Amino acid sequence: MNNSSGNSMGQTIKRLRRERDWTQEQLAELIGVSDKAISKWESGAGMPDISQVMPLASVFGVSTDTLFGKAGTNDDAEVEKFIEANTYVGIAERFADGLAALKRYPTNSKLLTYAWTMGLVLFYEYYYAGDTRLGEVAKEVERVSKLAIEYCDDSQTPVLRMQLVNLYSRIDEREKAMEIAETFPTELHLYRGAALASIHNGFGEIDAELVQRAANVTMLTRELTTELSGIADAYTRGGRYADAIAELKPLIALHDSLGIVSTDIDIYTLFACYSSLAKNYVLLGDADGAFDWLTKMTDFAFDAEKANAADSSGAVPFYAHTHLLTVFQSEWFDSLRDDARFAVLLARVE
Repeated sequence: MNNSSGNSMGQTIKRLRRERDWTQEQLAELIGVSDKAISKWESGAGMPDISQVMPLASVFGVSTDTLFGKAGTNDDAEVEKFIEANTYVGIAERFADGLAALKRYPTNSKLLTYAWTMGLVLFYEYYYAGDTRLGEVAKEVERVSKLAIEYCDDSQTPVLRMQLVNLYSRIDEREKAMEIAETFPTELHLYRGAALASIHNGFGEIDAELVQRAANVTMLTRELTTELSGIADAYTRGGRYADAIAELKPLIALHDSLGIVSTDIDIYTLFACYSSLAKNYVLLGDADGAFDWLTKMTDFAFDAEKANAADSSGAVPFYAHTHLLTVFQSEWFDSLRDDARFAVLLARVE
């Protein structure tokens, strides 16, 4: 085998080892070689003997094709099948299965995005429920997020980094959160979009200008949604339920008027806004208001699922019934269960 092949395998071994936070000594012990051998492989100065390839693949939980750098041609198709097969299982199972699948396809961007999204949803479920498994999930989400930042499209990096800040902030990792926060530019990244729109305008490229300005509006709306939903969450935690409702209702109206549900992140964030509205009405003791927003949330979820299914941009699938069941099973709505309206809504989901 030529040097380029050896170097490629060495780089793969190094990447897989680092992804698992193993030292060269630890990997060497697992497969019964010296740490000097591992060092030679990773530097490209040597290659594993053919008898060592299978043990390496087994230890890493990947195929031999992955070690030889041949995997990837059919990865997307296989990942699509995996995600589709996981449609009707709970969030915890989907996250666990996603982590297992990453052992086979550790750099597939679609799978990384899927696993990261499922992990983030599970993290917040555990966070708000005070679940003791929060720390374990946080550690896995952190690991997957870092892989996604490395291997996913650069356009996803700001969102991934921001969600890591959010995660660290909720598990008392202030230094880690600040380290990432300080890497963001002071100026809004919308400047690039505004500059491109200006260029299209100056050159009379009307169609291109319209597309860019629409993209700018979507970006601004996403930022606005994140901040307003954060304000509402703070109001809820502070017992100011009416104030939380006052923040969320205009936000939902804005999205309705603009028709922006363009990415999986928007869908998950908006869905959380609907459920938060229903929750705040419960906390105010207003059952009618709660049922109004639970109904709207259910309508939104099914409409969003259809829009997401038709999206060809590679957005992570949104499965309405899974997320609706999670909300309806929440203890926040225990006081509504004996109401006939609750049974009607549940029947729509089940």
